[in-house]
Amino acid sequence: MEELNNLKRKLHEFLAENEKATDIEMLERDDFVIDTERRDKLYNEGENECSEIRREADKTNLRLMLLRERVKNSTYDLMEVQ
Repeated sequence: MEELNNLKRKLHEFLAENEKATDIEMLERDDFVIDTERRDKLYNEGENECSEIRREADKTNLRLMLLRERVKNSTYDLMEVQ
């Protein structure tokens, strides 16, 4: 735990020092990422979750469109005066 706290403190020091650097010398925040495998894993998990939500939203939209068509066909389309 002590080692982790030291690493955390050093990271904050580096970030603070980076904020003081000129635009040319300043590093991007992603340049400080040490665990790139975990970052990529989290990114992929987020993408997968977004894809699942999109699929569910598409299914819901299709169900609602089908319901709309059925209601329209059984009511509005059967009216003599629309």
